[in-house]
Amino acid sequence: MNTAARPRFRDAGILAWLVVILPLTSVVAGIATLVIALRAGSSDAVIDPVQRTAQIQQRDLAADRRTRAFALRAQLLRSGDAGSGVVVQIDGALPPAESLQLTLAHPLAGSLDQHIDLRQDGQRRYIGDDAIDASHDWNIQLAPADGSWRLVGRLVQERDTLELHPALGP
Repeated sequence: MNTAARPRFRDAGILAWLVVILPLTSVVAGIATLVIALRAGSSDAVIDPVQRTAQIQQRDLAADRRTRAFALRAQLLRSGDAGSGVVVQIDGALPPAESLQLTLAHPLAGSLDQHIDLRQDGQRRYIGDDAIDASHDWNIQLAPADGSWRLVGRLVQERDTLELHPALGP
């Protein structure tokens, strides 16, 4: 008779545990993945409301066309003079606006998005009192309250200036 010891993995008890543990681990990992995906929220990279058809997103480009027609451009300066948080100087045929809204969209977490109201300080200069966090990048959108035109740009971490331009090219 051969009395050699059998390898441990051939014991019926260990094989039974493997048959139970491996599928159970797969189910737990699937549930964890689902929870992570649901907590992440929307993955939209666009600030504007969009119309979805299947996997295609369509947004209204009328404001961008008007911006291009006005030949608008702007220079944003973080930490402006006179204790203000942000200064925006606009070039082009600017339609009259007493105030503008600066939207700061966090690239990853929509819950960190901010809106800064800018008041007119001179003919083409607008000032906001709120400071812009310099610890990460921001997707920037400048527009009047009615949304008739908009300028966009990306403010890179630790930079203090940004050139805002129309979303549509020439």
